[in-house]
Amino acid sequence: MKPLLILLALATAACAAPNAFMTGFDASAVPDQEQRGVVYKDLNNRPADFFQILSRAGLTHVRLRVWVDPTRGNHNGLDEVCALARRAQAARLKVLLCFHYSDTWADPEHQNPPPAWKDLSYDDLKTTLRDYNRTVVARLHRQGTPPDMIQIGNEVNNGMLWPLGRNSGSEGWDRFAGLITAAAEGIRAGEKTPGATPLMIHIANGGNTHFFKQLADRGVPFDIIGLSYYPRWHGNPDDMTRHIPALSKALGKPVVLVETSHYHKRPKSKDYLENPKSRAELDRFFKRLPFGKKNQAEFLAKTLANLRKFPADQALGLFYWGGEYASGGSPTALFDATGRALPALYALGKGLPPGYAFKEEPDTPPPPFPEPGQTTDP
Repeated sequence: MKPLLILLALATAACAAPNAFMTGFDASAVPDQEQRGVVYKDLNNRPADFFQILSRAGLTHVRLRVWVDPTRGNHNGLDEVCALARRAQAARLKVLLCFHYSDTWADPEHQNPPPAWKDLSYDDLKTTLRDYNRTVVARLHRQGTPPDMIQIGNEVNNGMLWPLGRNSGSEGWDRFAGLITAAAEGIRAGEKTPGATPLMIHIANGGNTHFFKQLADRGVPFDIIGLSYYPRWHGNPDDMTRHIPALSKALGKPVVLVETSHYHKRPKSKDYLENPKSRAELDRFFKRLPFGKKNQAEFLAKTLANLRKFPADQALGLFYWGGEYASGGSPTALFDATGRALPALYALGKGLPPGYAFKEEPDTPPPPFPEPGQTTDP
């Protein structure tokens, strides 16, 4: 597509966001978990394809992250994302494609460019970013699995593709905005119908109107506000969702809570078992929002109910993060250590059967830490 047509598409075809409420699941680690021997099962303990389990539970979307040249066992590369998109489509699930613009995790503390990009000038980085986005999106279109939404960067509170894309100071914001715009141009060039896919910008906390206004004031094209919501750090569902109307109205765009999770059991991590400060912080959180299978399901049901109170032009959906990590028994997964789906998966989707009986795992609190000066030696 010629540059002029790209600009026209960006200027005139900033597409409307979907108007149907979305319930989604980040499924990016499914190949890793299957490689580790996990066999996923539904709530009745019947083995099935992971994506079919999600679809039958009533979910509408999966979120798939893509890394440029993955450093972790080749997971999350474009070939794998294409394979997962085909599995999602076979299960009648739509795809939210999440660009990290890195070879590994990107988040507020980590926005490292791929080594192949790190010495590029700003102009060359924009060109590379534009070409990369076009290549990824065009390939998904060619295989018949176009994304339903595309997320430009992951938790980009502090910019992306550091140091050039760090949003510090007016010039930093200008460069960051230029990178997002270049990514959007590449996405539009890769689409069969330029402007057809809603674009999301995602940060790690709610209520940050200033961040999105900085982008909007610089003409950055995006359609959806994406927020992470983890109750351990961001408060209970009422605390989080009260920010949504003001944020949405200020920008004229709907909000999606694109990451959330809660605990179905007490963690057994080394940090929790051996670090007094970490355990005290988590135990305070559990007093506020207790763990357990029922509590995990009720947390999602409450969050969904809060979001559904808002019109579609303010709140569009909820996605779960880390739910596929069955191997090792992650305490925030939506599958247990045997691969069996937990009730919260269905609370996120079509709901649990009336009168469903929760069966909690036995909980054994760890022994208390010794008082200062006290020894545990016999």
